[in-house]
Amino acid sequence: MSNEKKKLAVEVGQRIGFLRQKFGMTQEQLAEKIETNAKYITVLESGNKVMRIDTFVNICNALNADYSYLLTGNELLQQSKQLQQRLEKLSTDEYAALIAFLDAITKDR
Repeated sequence: MSNEKKKLAVEVGQRIGFLRQKFGMTQEQLAEKIETNAKYITVLESGNKVMRIDTFVNICNALNADYSYLLTGNELLQQSKQLQQRLEKLSTDEYAALIAFLDAITKDR
């Protein structure tokens, strides 16, 4: 594996481990969600293997993670995804109230 691929694999693996732990999930639980084993999760989180694209997508879905966040570490993208998911749960009235609030606090900007 080239140095660039290794560096990316390590960085992605670290972000996977961070999110997994943030959500209180064990390697075994993540492995179960993506239908693999905990040893494979350990290998991925350590950056010792580049995963297949379908595994990457499954991990993103299992961790409710933005693909770009796992690849780049850009937390704004991850936060945007979380915000979007929360917005989707709002009723029409709640959404309208939130828009009114945002309009009020950003009025002079």
